[in-house]
Amino acid sequence: MRAVFGQAIVAVIGIGLMTQSAVSENIVTPKVVTGGFADTSSIEGIIEHLIRPAMSDQEKVLAAYNWYRRMVYPGRYMSGDRRDLLRMINSYGLQLCGSQAATLSMLLKRIGLDFRVTSASCGKEFGHTFIEVAYGGRWHAFDTMSNFMVFDRSEDRVICSMEQMGKDPSLLLDARKDGRVGPEFLSYIRNPEIDYATRLKIRDAAGNNAPDLSWHLMVFEGKNLLDFWKKAIHKPQHQKAGDHYGGRYVPGLLDITLRPNETYVRTTEPMGKWLTLPSYPGFPSYNMAGGRNDELDTVNFPWFAPYKRAGWPFNEYVYRYYANGWIEWTPDQRKGEFAAESGDLDGATVDGKSGEVVIGESGKGFFALPYKSPYAIVALEVDLKLTQSGRGAECTLASRVGKRRRQLWRKQGESDGVVKIDTPAEIMHSGNKHNMLGYEGKLLFEVTGAPGARLAIRRTK
Repeated sequence: MRAVFGQAIVAVIGIGLMTQSAVSENIVTPKVVTGGFADTSSIEGIIEHLIRPAMSDQEKVLAAYNWYRRMVYPGRYMSGDRRDLLRMINSYGLQLCGSQAATLSMLLKRIGLDFRVTSASCGKEFGHTFIEVAYGGRWHAFDTMSNFMVFDRSEDRVICSMEQMGKDPSLLLDARKDGRVGPEFLSYIRNPEIDYATRLKIRDAAGNNAPDLSWHLMVFEGKNLLDFWKKAIHKPQHQKAGDHYGGRYVPGLLDITLRPNETYVRTTEPMGKWLTLPSYPGFPSYNMAGGRNDELDTVNFPWFAPYKRAGWPFNEYVYRYYANGWIEWTPDQRKGEFAAESGDLDGATVDGKSGEVVIGESGKGFFALPYKSPYAIVALEVDLKLTQSGRGAECTLASRVGKRRRQLWRKQGESDGVVKIDTPAEIMHSGNKHNMLGYEGKLLFEVTGAPGARLAIRRTK
């Protein structure tokens, strides 16, 4: 199976990476991590990259704040697993405020910091959610989505709380003039490529009213991000401390076992396939609010700079966008590698010499082939050796993810050779459903009306 997957590329990897199993035994949970990058397959790997024993609590906050901003950009993708830390960081790489706060809270909790999710509702288009962390006897506010953090006037330059700024608005209003912000501060509004007129064009192109488009683009009607924060400091609403807002962390999500003759490749290239953003169909996944604005974030820009790419809708160029990779398996039929993986045989047997699945005299049978990917599967290729005869013969391929089953391909009539199947993933966006191939499931091959039909997998990707 050549399962092409989509992954976030927000300074995750610097080169194309490949792990190949060319030996007779499985390779369990392979990892290739380049120098200077976090092992994002686990929360422990992320923390090991970010945190040092001698760090103060504020230094830990700054490390988490800058790294998370590097990994996730603003965008609306309402999948059911959008508040899972590993999925957010590795597969999606974009999300809006509530999901950013939820997943970031999981990281802060494991670092050992007390946190609370805070929000402010300040009128039309001005509802937003962010994080506060407690240390030094008080709370400190910051927002990874809009690049917001303000330091106070003390010699130690401590991150301000919402209450502080509410009591003394000049802490916010004079922050840039006084040099009490980082270079990233509200960078999305300082060199905008997309204005309100362009936002309306994007809305019309989306064709479905484009929900949350204002925050997706950081472009508001007659206002800007600073206007929001001027109001927000006077009306923060706090969740219970320690409530991670639906955030979750599931260990082992990126674990994979490579079989003999299976190849696992990650690249930095967008190959034209990604999960459709249901809110903005027709638009690829990239940082529309960013573009040249990412150049202002000098803390993180060195991580973005190598990935500059032109040719995106509504942006001259961008630095952060999706990428692809693949897992490809070419089982050795002579060694029975395909037969060893096929399961749930019904009405069929495995030929011990050829390794092929043979349909019984009833002419009806099926077998299942399990699959798993660390990243969301966005396309599927199968080279199937199929021999069946008779006008009524039929072979179908379906996917099963949990309880959901979806037919992908059908071949009617006679066949005697290798059939190439290329199936793009279709999005099923409803509740917690997203990519119909998901991350893990089974491929179901079923034959009817063909006694003695023979099937074998030559290649999957």
